Amino acid sequence: MLFVVSALLAIVVVAALVVAFVAYPQRGLAIPRAGWLSRALQGLVDRTGMDPDVDEAVDGGALTELGEQWRDQRREQRSVAHRG
Repeated sequence: MLFVVSALLAIVVVAALVVAFVAYPQRGLAIPRAGWLSRALQGLVDRTGMDPDVDEAVDGGALTELGEQWRDQRREQRSVAHRG
């Protein structure tokens, strides 16, 4: 029984980290009220070489119009976050 509870707890923790990664640092945003986690996940983004502003352009393709809008929104959010 202890093994099952431990396994379920581990699954929930991993799922929460994945959600936090996809929702914030992978898009270039900081996690609210959890700066230490944001820095840790941003380090992961930096080590893996993922750049949300490059996306498809790395492969020689062009960003779609929607992709460009998202990129512009991310840049705007970053500039506001750095000012505030």
